[in-house]
Amino acid sequence: MKRAFKKLVKPTPAKRAVFFLVADALAIAAALLLAFQLRMDFAMTPEHYAIFMSSLPFFISLKALMFASFRIYSMTWRYAGIEDFIRITGAVALSEALLFGVIHLSIPAFSGFYSALPRGVFLMDAALSILFLSCLRVSKRITIDAVRRKRNRKNGKRTLIIGAGDTGEMILRDIIRQKTMGWAPVGFVDRDKSKLGSSIHGVRVIGAPEDLEEIVTARKIEQVIVAVPSMSGKELKTIYETAKDLVESIKVAPRIHDFRHESPGL
Repeated sequence: MKRAFKKLVKPTPAKRAVFFLVADALAIAAALLLAFQLRMDFAMTPEHYAIFMSSLPFFISLKALMFASFRIYSMTWRYAGIEDFIRITGAVALSEALLFGVIHLSIPAFSGFYSALPRGVFLMDAALSILFLSCLRVSKRITIDAVRRKRNRKNGKRTLIIGAGDTGEMILRDIIRQKTMGWAPVGFVDRDKSKLGSSIHGVRVIGAPEDLEEIVTARKIEQVIVAVPSMSGKELKTIYETAKDLVESIKVAPRIHDFRHESPGL
């Protein structure tokens, strides 16, 4: 029974597509209804509800078709980014344009009833659809990252990242996503004093490299990762000499170099 249940809930491309198809239909319905309500100042009449209900199948069908055409259902939402948002925006914009054309510009015999659909609804529906559909996908990534971050902080090796730039952000992202690393990011240190107190993916910049010994001791750091590719050999040696007797390992990115297993050569 347990094995059958695991097989049933195990993610597959087909199950993912069906899930998002159903979820998208609900999101599209919510967006259209809210667009009607906003346009009517939350005073919809029975006629407006009738137009909404009769229009909804067209909105859902055409948007789902556009999403399939834009290959949105084949995206890996764990890694959703700006390009995926642009594709969603394009699919929704094209859908709204086609819907507007069919409803307001087609022959009267077809569009007579739907011509009463207020034109302002289309613009509001487009904005709300993009918002709801994007949030639906991003929420999965946020939820997964939050769960992993919580698990890592509880069970992982307390890790300090030196460098709150692009490389440091990339390393933190990998730590959050990877199940097998067993690292718990505690904070960043960075030479740029203006970054002090800011945070990246929920992890704060807590000091500067010159504060390394104090931070490592106070925060009970077990591992240090240097994420500044441009750092000089002299600076690396200073960090190594400061932390070598206080932590279990010191690694340097992008080539994750473990000082415990190789001579630092600095």
